[in-house]
Amino acid sequence: MEWQDLIEGQQKALARVLSDAILADKVIDENEINRYQELVGNNVEHKLFSQAKQLTLAKAVEIWQKCSEDQKKYFHDI
Repeated sequence: MEWQDLIEGQQKALARVLSDAILADKVIDENEINRYQELVGNNVEHKLFSQAKQLTLAKAVEIWQKCSEDQKKYFHDI
């Protein structure tokens, strides 16, 4: 399973959860940003981050609850 294997809504949902995790402690660590960019790619991260913020966290979680077991494993491995 790779980031590219996810459909657009799943990518947005995962980006939302990841961005919330990065911002939760109010400290933006360089390693967190680098890992985020590794996952979503350098060319689209700003656009995807903006789109992800349009989802509520509850909606993002709801989308992930409906994913396959492989997709959930990918999410948890991140």
